[in-house]
Amino acid sequence: WMAWVLRVALVRLLLQRWRGVKPAPIGILIIMAGYGVFMLAASANLRPPTGPQALFPSSHMFNLDFMGRAGSDWQAVSDTEIVPVAVVFGITRLDREGGGPGKLPRFDWLFPALNRGEIVFDAETDLAAEASQRFFLETCSQLEEVACTADICVGGKLKRSDQKVFCIVTELVEYYNVFILGNVTHPAKATTVPPDLFYSVVQRFATENQASSPLSARRLIFGTTLGVDADVKRVNWAAIVMPTALPNPTPNRDARLAFDELEAWIAKRREAAPASCKTFFQTDTLSFGRGWTKMDLEDAVIDNLWTGFAICLPLAFIVVLLATYSLSIATLATLSIVFIVAGVMGAAKVYHGWSLGIPQSVAGVIIIGFAVDFTVHLGNMFVESDRTTREGKTEHALVTMGPTLIGGALTTLCASAVLFTCSLAFFTHMALLLMWTIVLSLLYSLLFFASACLLFAPVGKPAWTPEFLSTLVKSRLRVRVASTPPEVSPRRADAQRVPDARSEGHGGFG
Repeated sequence: WMAWVLRVALVRLLLQRWRGVKPAPIGILIIMAGYGVFMLAASANLRPPTGPQALFPSSHMFNLDFMGRAGSDWQAVSDTEIVPVAVVFGITRLDREGGGPGKLPRFDWLFPALNRGEIVFDAETDLAAEASQRFFLETCSQLEEVACTADICVGGKLKRSDQKVFCIVTELVEYYNVFILGNVTHPAKATTVPPDLFYSVVQRFATENQASSPLSARRLIFGTTLGVDADVKRVNWAAIVMPTALPNPTPNRDARLAFDELEAWIAKRREAAPASCKTFFQTDTLSFGRGWTKMDLEDAVIDNLWTGFAICLPLAFIVVLLATYSLSIATLATLSIVFIVAGVMGAAKVYHGWSLGIPQSVAGVIIIGFAVDFTVHLGNMFVESDRTTREGKTEHALVTMGPTLIGGALTTLCASAVLFTCSLAFFTHMALLLMWTIVLSLLYSLLFFASACLLFAPVGKPAWTPEFLSTLVKSRLRVRVASTPPEVSPRRADAQRVPDARSEGHGGFG
């Protein structure tokens, strides 16, 4: 009955003429191509999420409000709600090569816990030097005023307004003045710690329980803000911790803007740094997965989406070309696939108001496979038809393959609908994207692609078929064999060069 409906309704509509032209396929091409271009522009405007993505629907117990309150221990303000940034001095890189006696194995992305890398310290960095301490203190002071033009930064500053930058050198200098020199309000207070006493002051500050050395500072000193080498009595690295105005999680656009501005500030400070304090960088590792790490993850997902498009679309063209052996049909099918993908991604933006999150990025590559499946079957049936006209081939392809495409679409839609029973928003988003893919694939294959074949596809059999190529290769081999002179053995060649006595008129040898 599906074939009968397609023949009576769709085929009759496509083949109907008016004043020598077919208005239905022309109108379908114009309308669906315009819709595809509109959705292509809408999908190009997809951006990463501008706020936290809900894992569950708003009616679910674990909605954003509940998760935010639970994450802050049911308090109004919590350190987990912000993204702290650290400026780290004295560390050059992570050595992940490994190998050799007494060393960890080489870093493996599949098993990262085996060796995350060995820290390589900068031998030129001397944090105990007076010039280094002064530069460190200046950096702490200037971090308070680092500009941030992102909408999420209050007052145009990156630092959170109600908190302060934690500067370990400031704590050390204060501790040295109060508990070693005994100067609390004396004008002759030291502005830096003497280099020869720097390590000993660090040790005392970390171990003694003094009023000016709060527990949080002593707890963080060796793990977060400072590290020493007890064997050589040297401070290897130190860090400045700044609570930023960036929320947890930070929208990608605001995070990228704040990151670039902070990186520019770091580069400018590096130019003014003394030789003993040149190596430093900024990082968000104090809040792993919340700040720059989440931003890089979202950027990588988007890059992978465009990379997937760049790989899958040419492969789809090759697949259709190998299935139909027709360059024009492969081109029309690829154009249909582009419009299908644009329609799905544009629907996420126009109809649902989604951002380019992980579900959309994953589905963006998957839908190309679904889109190819419909057009390649219809195009192959068009080519294999024994009809001699475009009208006949189009009718044969629609009536023969159309019911199969509709049946496949219905089963896939039913399978996708099962995902709506899930609570996680990821699966419900995937269900909607899969349904959009199936509906648009069916419409663009039965209407747009069929109309394009009816108007522009070649009528005859494709020339570059496997049989033609096989015949061409065999004929070339026969021509080469026929044009090659027969080989003559050396003995036979010598015999041919010996003169015949009878041919010379001697009457033989006798």
